[in-house]
Amino acid sequence: MSMRTVQTLILLVDNEFGVLTRVTALVRREGWNIKSLAVAETMDPAVSRLTISVECIDSTLPHVLERLGRLACVRGISAYAEATHFSRELILVTLEGGEGERAIKEAEGLGARVIDREERGCLTLEFMGTPEQAEGLLAALKSCGAVNVARSGVVALERPATKGRIEP
Repeated sequence: MSMRTVQTLILLVDNEFGVLTRVTALVRREGWNIKSLAVAETMDPAVSRLTISVECIDSTLPHVLERLGRLACVRGISAYAEATHFSRELILVTLEGGEGERAIKEAEGLGARVIDREERGCLTLEFMGTPEQAEGLLAALKSCGAVNVARSGVVALERPATKGRIEP
């Protein structure tokens, strides 16, 4: 029996109108669920790096890579692997209530930092770490009054020593 897993894919795409629509339309047609998506220009303004985490059945991953790789706007594609890539996620969290000091201690212990503190007890924290660390932080802060969360989604980059680099 195949398991549904989240796979992070890194695509180098043409930086032009409609590329994101073509990629997401393919994902929609295939019935995959997008868990996160981040896109920005690379050092070359003609190329953008699109990091997309899709939930799919393990057995369909080669199909996912093949279908996305056939799009004319895709210049390169690789699947995230811990041994060959770095990944990070940025999180901003607003907390309200009387748990401020406990939340700060908990959050700072997990690598977050306070970026705003209001007299009425509201705190805003920022955190950058692996997706697993991000999930751990959010689970820990749930009981501390977290009321609003903004997440960047996963961004990933191939390690410089890795063979088969996709950078143009």
